[in-house]
Amino acid sequence: MRCDIGGCCSDHNRLLHRSKENDSEQGQIREGEQGSSQPSEPRESEGQSRGRNFLNKGQGLALRIVPVMVRQGTKEIKINALLDDGSEQTYIDSGLAAELGLSGTQGEVCVGLLNGLEKRFASSEIELEISNVIDSRKKYKIRGMTIDQVCGDLKPKQWPRISKDWDHLKDINFPVPADGPVALLIGVDHVDLHRALEERAGGVGEPVARKTPLGWTCVGPTTKGHRFLTYHTKQVKTFKCQIVESVDDTIKKFWEIDSMGIKEENVPQTNEERRALELVKESLKTVDGRYEVKIPWSGNKDEMSNNKIIAERRLHNLEKKLTSDKCLGEEYCKVINDYEEKGYIKKVNESDKGLERAWYLPHFAVVKPDRETTKVRIVYDASAKYNGLSLNDVILNGPKLQTDLFDVLLNFRRNKIALMCDISKMYMQVAIDKDDRGMLSFLWRDLDQNRAPDIYEFQRLAFGLNAAPFISQLVAK
Repeated sequence: MRCDIGGCCSDHNRLLHRSKENDSEQGQIREGEQGSSQPSEPRESEGQSRGRNFLNKGQGLALRIVPVMVRQGTKEIKINALLDDGSEQTYIDSGLAAELGLSGTQGEVCVGLLNGLEKRFASSEIELEISNVIDSRKKYKIRGMTIDQVCGDLKPKQWPRISKDWDHLKDINFPVPADGPVALLIGVDHVDLHRALEERAGGVGEPVARKTPLGWTCVGPTTKGHRFLTYHTKQVKTFKCQIVESVDDTIKKFWEIDSMGIKEENVPQTNEERRALELVKESLKTVDGRYEVKIPWSGNKDEMSNNKIIAERRLHNLEKKLTSDKCLGEEYCKVINDYEEKGYIKKVNESDKGLERAWYLPHFAVVKPDRETTKVRIVYDASAKYNGLSLNDVILNGPKLQTDLFDVLLNFRRNKIALMCDISKMYMQVAIDKDDRGMLSFLWRDLDQNRAPDIYEFQRLAFGLNAAPFISQLVAK
């Protein structure tokens, strides 16, 4: 294929053409604080291709950073805060919290990152009192989660000085930033602090100032003529990149990997997970040689109303399917009869239940013809909603207690012979407290649509409850 770009006679794809100007230019990938950057070399790359680099030729772009006063008792500290309307959560530097002597309940935070990634870390929720640096009469209480580095080394721009270069900003009394990087990120969970009391905008591409309850802020370019220029360079794109780390960080990661499977990792639990664990442990007892537990209810259980009308409608639809498939219908009836014979479920009278404390689980069949044992499994739909609530909405999930597959595989290296066992119908081996059985009811009438359906109550854990894996694992341990 002949190139023909600029009279080039070489046989190559036009995307591979390099002019003399391209050969003489040296591209750089730059990263750093709001445009002022340090060169960084990727340590590892793959899937490389020629492309364009966007080089920041100005002094950088400013984010909406404002200094605030933080108070705790008699102690008062001036810090920099970032008003980030792209964050749903407020974050506070853990060093600042320690300096102020603040502490809170430990929990786990999950933060959504770019490209669908998530980051989990241990954190504490604390409360701060902040105020405007210039006008401290108005004080604001904010709650946020602690984090080691709120925005890395992100520092504010000196707008009291920079504003003199812009006609529309000259008369604005910008507050003087605090020393050091941003120590507080204020998300939209405190939306009132993002409110625009006044705005000043210049021409296209010029900075925009906004007066907020915490003071004047400004975003945009910090120097005139700031723009991103595009150059063809010999630099490559990298689809996988690792930033060069310090030797200390590399050695630390090496030892962390080397200790996998040896050192026990304490995964932080959320407040709800800890509460579920406490409730089940407190209620755990043995009755007639079998473990019995209470369901770990959340606080809004009493808001649920009787959903029998939905259960009847779902039963009618299920019966249509089962009567049209005779083999499936017979297997379904056989499973429910087997449950009743083994004491997993019990038929009750509606007058004995009390309509105000009943919840009926819709159910359906999951068919796996390739299974050697249970080919038809009945799943009870605890996620079915009625008046905006489902059974799973009012039950605490509980923490994950299953052993990680990686740890299981490592255990195979300990001895020559490995033993494996399976608990038949594991959920059905755990009994439910009598007070909770009314909320685990369902309707059935052996496909006889000429009579009213019977009411059954689960005596054991139902397949479909969100807390069933957690409860069964806890009992097994």
